[in-house]
Amino acid sequence: SYCIHISSTLIKYIFPRKKLDFKTAIMETKRILITGSSGYLGQHLLHSLLSSNSSSSNNHEIYALFNSSSTFEQDVSNKHAQEKSVPSHNVKFTLLKLDLTNDEETVKTTIQNLKPHVCIHLAAISSPAIAQRNPDLANALNCPQVLFTCCKELGAQVIALSTDQ
Repeated sequence: SYCIHISSTLIKYIFPRKKLDFKTAIMETKRILITGSSGYLGQHLLHSLLSSNSSSSNNHEIYALFNSSSTFEQDVSNKHAQEKSVPSHNVKFTLLKLDLTNDEETVKTTIQNLKPHVCIHLAAISSPAIAQRNPDLANALNCPQVLFTCCKELGAQVIALSTDQ
C-alpha cells in the first residue's frame, strides 16, 4: 500500500543493521503507538498492520490513538469484521480516544502507561489554511511536545509522517 511504500526509507534509521521492509520492521517491535489513526495515513497503516498474516506479528500490542472521528471505533470494528481480518489472538489491538492538544497530564500518563517501543505520529492539522488561521493548534497537534518528550524518556523511536497537502 501507499502508506507502507512511503515509509520504507525510515527503516534504515530505526533498524540500521537490518534490511527490512516497513511492515516487517514495525511488526518486529512489541508495542506500537499510532497517533492520528482515524486519518488517511492512519487508516491505511492500521489496515495493513491488522491484516498482516506474517509470522513476525506474534505477541504485539498496537495502540491506535484518535480524536477527530466520532464513528471511528465502530468503523474499524465493522471493516475488520466484514473482511474477516480481525487481528489474531497474538496481537493486542486497542483504540484509544485521546486529544493530544488538551490536558498534558492525561497525555503524559497515557503514553507512560502504554510504554511504546515505536510511536508513529500521524496526527496533524493537514490543511495549510487551517494551520495558518490557528498556528497554536497546528503546532500543538503537529509537534506534540508532551508526546515526543515521553517517547524520548521511554526510549521509543518516533516516526512522524504526513500527507503533502
